[in-house]
Amino acid sequence: MINLQCKLLIVTFDEIDILQEIKTRVEDYLGCVVEIKTSSYPKARMRFIQLNAADFLPLLISLRTDYDFVLGIVTADLYLPYLNFVLGLAHPQESVCIISLSRLRSSDEEQYIDRAVKEAIHELGHLLGLEHCNDRCVMRFSNMVAETDYKEDKYCNKCLNLLEK
Repeated sequence: MINLQCKLLIVTFDEIDILQEIKTRVEDYLGCVVEIKTSSYPKARMRFIQLNAADFLPLLISLRTDYDFVLGIVTADLYLPYLNFVLGLAHPQESVCIISLSRLRSSDEEQYIDRAVKEAIHELGHLLGLEHCNDRCVMRFSNMVAETDYKEDKYCNKCLNLLEK
């Protein structure tokens, strides 16, 4: 466990069946207080095939006032103009990030939770100043779900040392 002693807001945009598990595991690993809020983002937009991940950032930034970090979670598939899809996106300067559960789903609920937690901790790592890592740690870049499955669910010693600086 890392003892960040921070306040994290998780913002959901639709119903997320594994939300409590994500909250608990992120809270336990990072050692921060986690609150959950459901956004009033138009539910009709969530029905689109893909949504631009960057479109969520202004709303997340506006909600950060009382928190150190904000993590958005959507079930919709996300993309960026230069990428067909993204599992997540971080804006370290504003201390906000978002992840998509769309491609992380699995018939094995524990695997689904593991994937979601890994992506959440990965994007939060970017907010903490970490870059992508070549080790099997959670900061390893994932371009597909198999790569998310391959990596660990925590920061490696090298990344932990960078956090301590």
